[in-house]
Amino acid sequence: MLQVPAIRPSNPVLWKELRTRIRGNRAYWLLFWYVMLLSIVLFCAYFFKQRMALKQPIEIYADPVGRDLFKVLSVTQAAMLTIIMPALTAGMVTIEREQRTLDLLMLTLIRPREIAEGKLLSAFGFAALLLTASLPLAGICFMLGGISPGEIAITYLMLAGATLFCGALGLLISAMARTTVISTAATYMAVLALGLCVGATIQSGPMDAMLFAGFNPMFAVFFGPEQTTFYRWHVPNWIPSLVLTLLAALLATAGAAHKLEAGVSECPGALRWLTWTFFTAMAFCCIGSILGGVPQSTSVEELREAAAILGGTLFLALALLALFFCTGDATEIYGEVPALEAGVSRGPLTRFARSWLFTGGYASGPAYILFLFLTGAIVIVTGFPLAGHTDWVQITGIILAALGVALSGTLLWIAMARFFSVVRGNRLQAGIFTYVTLGVALILLPLLNTDAWKGPAHQPGILAWTLYLNPGCAFFALGSTPEAWKKVDLSLPAGQNSTWVFTFFLYMGLAAIIEVWGQARRRQERARRYLPARAE
Repeated sequence: MLQVPAIRPSNPVLWKELRTRIRGNRAYWLLFWYVMLLSIVLFCAYFFKQRMALKQPIEIYADPVGRDLFKVLSVTQAAMLTIIMPALTAGMVTIEREQRTLDLLMLTLIRPREIAEGKLLSAFGFAALLLTASLPLAGICFMLGGISPGEIAITYLMLAGATLFCGALGLLISAMARTTVISTAATYMAVLALGLCVGATIQSGPMDAMLFAGFNPMFAVFFGPEQTTFYRWHVPNWIPSLVLTLLAALLATAGAAHKLEAGVSECPGALRWLTWTFFTAMAFCCIGSILGGVPQSTSVEELREAAAILGGTLFLALALLALFFCTGDATEIYGEVPALEAGVSRGPLTRFARSWLFTGGYASGPAYILFLFLTGAIVIVTGFPLAGHTDWVQITGIILAALGVALSGTLLWIAMARFFSVVRGNRLQAGIFTYVTLGVALILLPLLNTDAWKGPAHQPGILAWTLYLNPGCAFFALGSTPEAWKKVDLSLPAGQNSTWVFTFFLYMGLAAIIEVWGQARRRQERARRYLPARAE
């Protein structure tokens, strides 16, 4: 007799989680109340529209009722998925840890990457089931008119991408937290904070802010079908937004797998490669949106301002990444990192992917951040001709100066992060001390009260030199016109044209001093820890 083999997914964790979730009554009750609540909300919205139509029939029926009902349906789904999805993934790893089954799971032949993927896909599969169950309600909105099948598909794609990202964020926090209560609270706080940040950036007005709409289901519903200017082309906003959201979800999942691996990774360069991919895509999309929003017939002054903004944005992104890749714990700083097996290298690209730059850990952090800076610089320089701005050659000096300030500031953050890693011996404490120290020294202190630093007759005083510590002053000097510079009156002794030069050399000098000091402390501490043990 011919036997048909059973079709099962290759990931055993995914198969186990799906069976466990579907076998209980909880999943069916949640699905029932999800559809029931959507139906009630949709019926109430239709009843309200009909009551309004009796009072203002011309204005109401000028815009078909189906579009308004679909907006209500989408917003309700976005709110419910924002609540449900983090709850599904926030305790997936912490529950294993609390039940003392995580160590047993790690001892199996299942890879940590497969564990993270299986748990995330099982939760996302249930969320996809919820979205699929609401399709008949979307069909009712379509029959009432005002909405096209393409808009329905785009909205559901954006909802699925945002839901996947929320689940991946919850999984990452679950891999980092100790208990389920802390993981759940931290996940909801992160989702809320991210939603507020995305909303604030969108309300501020820049065109590139709509690219981040996919990170929150509520904004994904409204800004997915919109059009955005991308370099010299007009593209639907859902395409770059969905790409960034999926890459962010993939990066968060890789971070969760990295936490589960705990130094025994079989693919140590995967996290850094995904970070580079996400960084490149983010830079390409943001720069394309910013430069695309600048008209091609614009003046050189506006291009100059755009170059300064791009340089400052690159500096902020690299300063944040430096805290993740240039800090380390005491065991990583003072211990000996075991050599990794390179395997069979079949080409230069494979050797580069497995090189020290992507697998070296704390020691190769500065080189990796500089690699990211080089990538961002290339995207910025090539962005101006891609956007069709023929006058970008006239501001080549401004572009290079902005990149120089961003490079020097990044090197200062790297040196400070490595110094506090040596002093504190803890990655989290090093990151906190770096942010607090440089935040006070570079931002709060120089801008505390600029008027108090002026000497007699409103001339620059001695304390006015501390304004060169603030990178915002350097980028503002590069991007502003002489008239705008005089109106601000920052009282910088060297004037507008030399501000970035002073900031550049000041940052480079401080970075060199802090790095030398940190390495000296590291050698002393390493000698104190290991020389007595060798003598015995």
